[in-house]
Amino acid sequence: MTPELSGEHLHRYAVAEPSCVGKRVLDLWCGTGRGSAFLARRATSVVGIDADEKTIVRARRNHYQENLQFARAAPDNLPLVGNTIDVITCFDTLERIAEPDALFEEFCRVLAPGGLLFISSPNRLVRSDERGDAEPPGARDLYFEEFRDLLQRYFTKFRIYGQRQVRSSVVHPLGGSRDASAGWSTGDARGAEDGLAALDDPDHFVAVCSFGPLPDGISGGFIDPVRDAPFAPPAAPSPEPSAQAAPARADRVRILLSCAPKSGSTYATSVLARYFDAKIASKTLLDMQWEAEQNLTRGFLEQFVDDAYVLQLHMKPYELFLALMREYGVKLLLQWRNLGDTIVSLDEHLAEFGVDQPVCYIHDGPGFLAMPAEARYAYLIANAVGWYLWYYLAWRKEGEPFGVYERMVADPKAFFASAIERLGHPVDAKRLKSVLAKPEGFVRINVGRVGRSAELFSDHNKRALEAAILNNPWSAELEILLWELPWDVPALAAGGKFDGSVVRTATGEDLYFVSRGVRRRLSRPETWLASRSTLSPDTVRVITPRQMKALALGTDII
Repeated sequence: MTPELSGEHLHRYAVAEPSCVGKRVLDLWCGTGRGSAFLARRATSVVGIDADEKTIVRARRNHYQENLQFARAAPDNLPLVGNTIDVITCFDTLERIAEPDALFEEFCRVLAPGGLLFISSPNRLVRSDERGDAEPPGARDLYFEEFRDLLQRYFTKFRIYGQRQVRSSVVHPLGGSRDASAGWSTGDARGAEDGLAALDDPDHFVAVCSFGPLPDGISGGFIDPVRDAPFAPPAAPSPEPSAQAAPARADRVRILLSCAPKSGSTYATSVLARYFDAKIASKTLLDMQWEAEQNLTRGFLEQFVDDAYVLQLHMKPYELFLALMREYGVKLLLQWRNLGDTIVSLDEHLAEFGVDQPVCYIHDGPGFLAMPAEARYAYLIANAVGWYLWYYLAWRKEGEPFGVYERMVADPKAFFASAIERLGHPVDAKRLKSVLAKPEGFVRINVGRVGRSAELFSDHNKRALEAAILNNPWSAELEILLWELPWDVPALAAGGKFDGSVVRTATGEDLYFVSRGVRRRLSRPETWLASRSTLSPDTVRVITPRQMKALALGTDII
């Protein structure tokens, strides 16, 4: 993009910015994210969406702001919940869309009541007919009448402005000062008048649309003194791998929350970030990408080397990642949830945000979403549960405790106090209470109710999920997950009176988990019990040596 066109493009964002203060903003066809970052300086949140994957990757690398996210999606199929966006900016996009009605239907779906749409279109009369500029491949400029009629079909209120480059002169302050009272004059050698008069032959049309009140006049000029320099602070370049990373500041918390998808980790990340006054360094909360959601890189950590942050990833414990965490002083927390409710929330996530995610492959997204709920659950049980079991086993092998969703919902104060203590920090009870009392931002606890899968799953799908656990080669390690499902599992019904319990003798130090008449010694009882939703050290049962001997002895549990 030439400097002239860059300024023209950014001028549209400057026009929209006052309406974005404190608002939830969608920047459609965001490109490399410069305009999105411009708006994020004053908006509550900005989501930049583009259809090109490489462009989105570049945007993520260029712009790291806590309230700014980027996602890949088709403009006419947005991965957003209806009525959740206050302002949409859609610049240099309309001319690329073959069926603009589908695009406008999406605008109307996602805009909140009273929301605003800022949209531009090249003026076909000037750009194509008079100047003879070739339209970009696949693009179609609009005449004024076509643009007006399109807006009129979908919005009850709109105002159209013209935009073009002008020959002008600027009298400006010196010494780095700024004159907020500066105005515009329009005229020639015969005289000038205050204000900006209508000009002939606009290159573009810029419109603001709504079903509610429109903002005051948006006419004006725009100067980009540094032309193509980014408005948001540029991300520090990723250095070549070195023998030793730059030391992280000792007074900054650096937390990686590795979580099973749909385990309430977005909420947990938000609470921890606010408690520690830290950034949320997650690459995205909307667009689940393999590279972004599962892998930890040196280049990413370097971006936050002097920051306090909480990073949320679906990361498995590969040694390369663990070594990076040690090198950069990053502390670990884990998050888990019963598999039945996890599948229900995963299905809801796919319906809201699209089928791209790291746990299973879905070839035909629309076809999948059109299936009945029971069929979707069956597909996810067959194709996604394997990822979850792998994730669980890999981290249990490391001996790390899981934070458990069910405990977080039942007693959030105790849950987060325990997490803060595991990170090696004293608990400020007053601060924690304040944070929990004021949820903020794009967070929710996946409806916040335990046991929905017991209501929503058919008996067939319940048996299928149970079989996925029982038939796994590591079923001895995984059998506890059957006990944590929110329904009665038939395979567990025929056991003895100690089934589902952790037992020990009065004089013995070893703890055993009992299931289906078999006791298995807990090799790491403290972290294993901390990872449970139904058991704790307080629930350990003391039995007689004779009763212990009557139980068959199985392999140890890691």
